[in-house]
Amino acid sequence: GTDMLFWVSRFLAALSAHARKSPKPALQCFVFFDEADCYLPATRKPVTKEPMENGFKRFRSAGVGIGLGTQSPGDIDYKSKDSITTWLVGRVSEPTALEKLKKVLGSTVDRLPRLTTGSFAMKTETRTVGRFQATLPVIMPVQLEESEIVRLAAQR
Repeated sequence: GTDMLFWVSRFLAALSAHARKSPKPALQCFVFFDEADCYLPATRKPVTKEPMENGFKRFRSAGVGIGLGTQSPGDIDYKSKDSITTWLVGRVSEPTALEKLKKVLGSTVDRLPRLTTGSFAMKTETRTVGRFQATLPVIMPVQLEESEIVRLAAQR
């Protein structure tokens, strides 16, 4: 809810401060946000929207990568879609969602309903559209105990 959105906005502010103080030409960290349509919705302006949009503009040149995951890529704010440089889109069959993605993926949306598990349509910054097949999970989710998070943070 609101507490989570506030926490994410503060995290983005801290990440932005880090990027300003310690820019690197190579990737120094990567942050992944699941359910990204909650942070960048097309119809609302939660406290996460502006800091995330600012991050799209600044993080890349500082070596900070952002990954967004959502089951509703068409519901991400259209202005933010222009800042996303690589898209991996899995099977989508709902006509309204396909129509929303047409601006981003062009005629490739016609392939989306036929994709199988682990297959994605891929669009990169250079407008090259291809197919990506994942053989392993992209991210291995691991739930850490709070004490382990505190221990790891203290090592920093």
